[in-house]
Amino acid sequence: MLVDDDGLMLKMVGDQLYRAGFEVQLCQHATLTVPTAKSFAPDVLVLDQTMPVLSGREVLAALRKEPALAKTQVVFLSGRTSARDQLRALVAGAVDVWTKPFGDEHLHKLERLCEENLTRPFNPSDTERLRRRVLDFHLRAQTNAQLVVNPGTPFEGRAEFKGGTLLTARLGPLTGFEALDEMLSLDDGVWRFEPTSAGAGVVPAAPVALADASTYAPRVLMVDDDAALRRLVALQLGRAGFRVDVADDGSEGYRKATQCDYDVVVADLNMPILDGWGMLKLLKADPRMRETPVLFLSAHDDYRETLRAARAGAHDYLRKSGHSDELVARVKALASARQHVHAALKAGKPIDGLELSWVGPVWFLRMLGELEASVQLEAADDFGAYFVKVERGRLREARATSGPRVATGVLGLMSLVVSRGSRGYLKPLVPTADETGPLLLDQLADTCRRVTAIEARVADDLMAQRTGIALDVELYGLYLRVGSERDVRLLRAMSEEDIKPDRLAEHLGLSEDEVRASLKELIRRGVISLT
Repeated sequence: MLVDDDGLMLKMVGDQLYRAGFEVQLCQHATLTVPTAKSFAPDVLVLDQTMPVLSGREVLAALRKEPALAKTQVVFLSGRTSARDQLRALVAGAVDVWTKPFGDEHLHKLERLCEENLTRPFNPSDTERLRRRVLDFHLRAQTNAQLVVNPGTPFEGRAEFKGGTLLTARLGPLTGFEALDEMLSLDDGVWRFEPTSAGAGVVPAAPVALADASTYAPRVLMVDDDAALRRLVALQLGRAGFRVDVADDGSEGYRKATQCDYDVVVADLNMPILDGWGMLKLLKADPRMRETPVLFLSAHDDYRETLRAARAGAHDYLRKSGHSDELVARVKALASARQHVHAALKAGKPIDGLELSWVGPVWFLRMLGELEASVQLEAADDFGAYFVKVERGRLREARATSGPRVATGVLGLMSLVVSRGSRGYLKPLVPTADETGPLLLDQLADTCRRVTAIEARVADDLMAQRTGIALDVELYGLYLRVGSERDVRLLRAMSEEDIKPDRLAEHLGLSEDEVRASLKELIRRGVISLT
């Protein structure tokens, strides 16, 4: 069975299949895929990945809910050939991904698929079966690349393939197949493939000595109710070149974090008044502080606790051992990206392959303002492209492009601040004699205030039904292609089923926190707006 919204392509491929001896059923409308497949009962369903109304991923999700179609092998056929799109298709449940135009090599693959006899239905939640599909795909493609997931975040994972064979994989405390399985489970992850010979831009992957980037002394906040440990850690970090402040509980730690821009926060998990989990939740609610790396200290050494900390937004997790050498090394590693970017900015050097998530967009823009830099930044993520031009710390231009939409000024900065996994190129500029224009630091402060206000309304007014939403139709279509499965489900529930925000959790089987996170992401991106 072949599903594609392009009628001409559908007829041409259908004729090829018929001449090759296949029994063929054609379907031009994605919404008719499930009833047509239930009637035709195909052995293999070839599905266009990008279609209007419903995407290939959404059609596949609907197919998997039908017991009669559970054994149907689904292949995505697409004109989009990026490794990331291929991986998304496999994670969604496809057995293979083919690139248009349809040719003889696809006929041979189809014959092999029809000969296969699946012993059990494919289930995307079956991690072992999903892993096998991904590994088989890369073996056929003879992949020589490194899969990078969520670069610069608590969930950064790396898996290296050579000749299609998995050589190494690591995510936090996990390695090998366990790490790969966890990477594939991150539905809303940022996925990217890099050549194995590629470096990491100006930011080294391994910890480095502070002397290598001496222009910037990172500021660390140490939060722990153990006074002796606070003094010991502060002393050791101070000797290593850090500027250190201390707090004796999470409440005081959060208050200090609102008054000073820290590069790393080290916090005990178990504290009176407000523990580490509560402090982390408050930090992640503020756009100025959420990008600050947080290292948790705990009396327990458990990889499950490490993953829980990462899912909550912590960047590292370390068992209290009484030895400070490892803690100092971990803090150095977390701070090294900002040190090296700061050094490049001070030296007026270009930065290629700049991973903004490694340093944080807010921190990066703040450094441009404080250093009175003259630079031009071009960056992009899955959702859009971003352009910022600064002369002597004054904002000359800020622009964000997402599909047909263009935002400028503070709105352009907002788009960059909320971007995920954006990567780009920074070029030094020779400033002109013009010294007019707004200061970047003022524009950045306004940007953070606006993001905070928007997110507060999401948490309060929208969930309490005190306000309505408006849908941007063009960005809606873009987000259906690049958004996570959770966000797409929520978006469709609101826009097409008219499910109210206060009923989304029950309707979709999500937690209230997951619903709020999705709504914030959709509003930050401009896909929906408050009315």
